[in-house]
Amino acid sequence: MGNKNWFYLCLILICIQCQNGAEKKNIKRSFYYWKTVYSLNPEEKIILDSLSVKKLYIRYFDVDWDEKNKRPIPKAPISFKEIPTYNVVPVIFITNRTMVNISEIEIPELAKSIVSKVESLHVNQKLSYGEIQMDCDWSEKSRKNYFKLIQEIKILIGGSLVLSATIRLHQVKFSNRTGVPPVDRGVLMVYNMAAINDLNTVNSIFDAEIVDQYTDNLAVYPLHLDLAFPMYHQNVLFRGGQYIGVWRDNNIFDPKLLPSYFKHVEKNTYKCIKDTFMHNMFIRNEDIVRIEETHLSEVKNVLKTIKNQLKSDTFTIIFFDINSSHAKHTSIEEIKSIF
Repeated sequence: MGNKNWFYLCLILICIQCQNGAEKKNIKRSFYYWKTVYSLNPEEKIILDSLSVKKLYIRYFDVDWDEKNKRPIPKAPISFKEIPTYNVVPVIFITNRTMVNISEIEIPELAKSIVSKVESLHVNQKLSYGEIQMDCDWSEKSRKNYFKLIQEIKILIGGSLVLSATIRLHQVKFSNRTGVPPVDRGVLMVYNMAAINDLNTVNSIFDAEIVDQYTDNLAVYPLHLDLAFPMYHQNVLFRGGQYIGVWRDNNIFDPKLLPSYFKHVEKNTYKCIKDTFMHNMFIRNEDIVRIEETHLSEVKNVLKTIKNQLKSDTFTIIFFDINSSHAKHTSIEEIKSIF
């Protein structure tokens, strides 16, 4: 074999080795829990156990801005009907308007309140935890205050706990403007990626084309990133071109089964042709309903594209959220096929 042939053979072997190395990712499975009462039903426990889930990301409470009293307040704290048997990561959701309106001198006190509330919930339930996650869709305007809050929380928890934060797609693509939060690791939210209140949006939950537009510099993002994907469906109602609301149901709403009430417009949108009342919502003649679903086949394709851009060979995929009413439309084998 000539030197030239040896060169090409070596090149091919190197490419194969690189490809095999890229495919070898250690992926852990997890879920968000987003209800106000912690209580897993039998179906949800089967899902978690079948997928060998060891960790749950549980929303503990929200922090919102009280316009009347001009201060941040906690909202919708979780209560535990049963004690979790999984490793727990408390998640605190903070509205962007809270971080826009709060003054810098109030931030240390807010940090103390957040850490204290998390600790009290854990002491009461005799739980231990090794990580706290902050969830905020911060903007350029709120960036300084939000990052200051994170720094204050890090001081309070010391080096004994990991502090993570959710990262939206636009915050990765435009990190030069939105900044990188001073946390230990991030979770890239690969869902809620389009305006739900825009009539022209096709699917606000998940759109593979939008993901492609926002992940081209993922490989150079400085934080370790885990990934969060959706596993739910919803229906969006418009009246006179204006957003009215959204409802989620145990079953995927199928207007085709109600031809006396709905007419197909295009793609996943339907027009109401006769007043009706369903799912605690009054739907009027001429209203538009957009059906938004998550197809795990699309999630799988997106994961193939972006997972090799992640710097770490070990990361977690977190599904939003563990809910038997959503998960019953997807088999456990389907979920396993993603990993």
